[in-house]
Amino acid sequence: STKELRQVNHIYHLATIEDWDLSCSLGIYTRSKPGLDITDVGFIHACYRSQLPIIYKKCFCDLEYSLCLQIDVNSLNVPVRVERNNVGEYFPNVYGPIAISSISCVESYET
Repeated sequence: STKELRQVNHIYHLATIEDWDLSCSLGIYTRSKPGLDITDVGFIHACYRSQLPIIYKKCFCDLEYSLCLQIDVNSLNVPVRVERNNVGEYFPNVYGPIAISSISCVESYET
């Protein structure tokens, strides 16, 4: 079952520099998580700000450097669904490519 999207203006996504650079040249972001594209998974994994450390620990701790993309929920032209993962946590998932113009801030992310 899905939960209501919290009343937030932004959701977040951790990215590699390589994936971000490629997205900038294409004008859209399509990476679901490191090594997997939206075409592989069906959606782009995102999270709330408070969940960033969980995602970092799970997918990025072995990388030297990662970026945090702040996504403006109100400017997205694709659906966002809040869904439960296999351990019962709820995360917002983006069901379509994210226009670069919907990414309002990009900064380095370290825990």
